[in-house]
Amino acid sequence: MKCSCGERLKKAIENYKKFIMKETLGVEFNFVENLDTEEVDFNGQSGKLLVERV
Repeated sequence: MKCSCGERLKKAIENYKKFIMKETLGVEFNFVENLDTEEVDFNGQSGKLLVERV
């Protein structure tokens, strides 16, 4: 998984990263500067998320 977001959302994701990885069977989670995906609203915080099947 890759995520492009602001600091506030990044901090929230970091707090729940283990849970997110377990629930999605994720192998890795990286924060990147920019993604070529649609922006999504995460409870008032905007960001982009890319989930790829491996």
